[in-house]
Amino acid sequence: MRTKVLTLRVMPTDAAGCTLVAHGGNPPPFAFGVSPWEKDARSRSVSFRRRAVDRANSLQTFNYLRRPTYMKLTRPYQPLLLRILHGLTGLLLVAAILTAFWTYDTYDGRWGRIPLPSYREIEGLHGTFGLLTLLIFPAFVLYAFHRGQKRLIQPDSLTKLVQVGKPIWWYTLNRLTNTFVLLALTFALFSGKMMDETWLPQGELNHDWYYAHLIAWVIMVVAIALHLLINAKVGGVPLLLSMLNWQFRDKDSPTFWSAHISQWWSSLWQGSWSNWFQSSRTLVLLESAILISIVAAWMIPLFK
Repeated sequence: MRTKVLTLRVMPTDAAGCTLVAHGGNPPPFAFGVSPWEKDARSRSVSFRRRAVDRANSLQTFNYLRRPTYMKLTRPYQPLLLRILHGLTGLLLVAAILTAFWTYDTYDGRWGRIPLPSYREIEGLHGTFGLLTLLIFPAFVLYAFHRGQKRLIQPDSLTKLVQVGKPIWWYTLNRLTNTFVLLALTFALFSGKMMDETWLPQGELNHDWYYAHLIAWVIMVVAIALHLLINAKVGGVPLLLSMLNWQFRDKDSPTFWSAHISQWWSSLWQGSWSNWFQSSRTLVLLESAILISIVAAWMIPLFK
């Protein structure tokens, strides 16, 4: 009886596996290895998974790029007291601006008018909004020139204006605009307080303080527009929306305000004026001029 000897030889193959070839018989050619069809199926499966991952990554990138800009940026935090003072002053100021134009449209209209309904008591309503703004404005000025002095004009602001187009140029413009808004509002409040509420109803439209108040109205509208546009350029929508956010940190809680005020008052009575005026000479002069103007706005009408 003749015996057949079966030998196995390992053939070099690729990384997918190895093929054992049997000699001396007719076994299945891929009984001990990976067939080309299986290799092809594995390759197609790997390729399919890769395409699926690439498609998912592409879709995720597309959705990220399609999101609004403000969703990709971190919203800055604004102190709670700043938001309250800024919000109250802004709301009262906008109301005063709107009613001021309505008053002009009702009693004057020499430089154009729009068909607003005639409301003879609109001047008194405008005066009420102006008076409320004048009451809240000193607190806002004190906060702006001390806690918020970095947002106002700085000693090197003029030198940084030569770097046109750079980020520091926009930040400097933002500080100048913030300062300009405070000065414009001071001029508007002072000129309005110098007017007599009987001038317009009696048709007396040629008083100097009335013309000054009209000019202040125009300057105030321009200042607010610049304030909004440049802040939107510097911080985008997140910066604008941060002033409307009512969430606050623990250190800004109103429960600590009384302690902060007591500390400030004690330091003031102890004569620490050097700590009170730590800002530049320009800011000191501007703050003094604004506060003196507010006091004069209350005192001068008493001597008329």
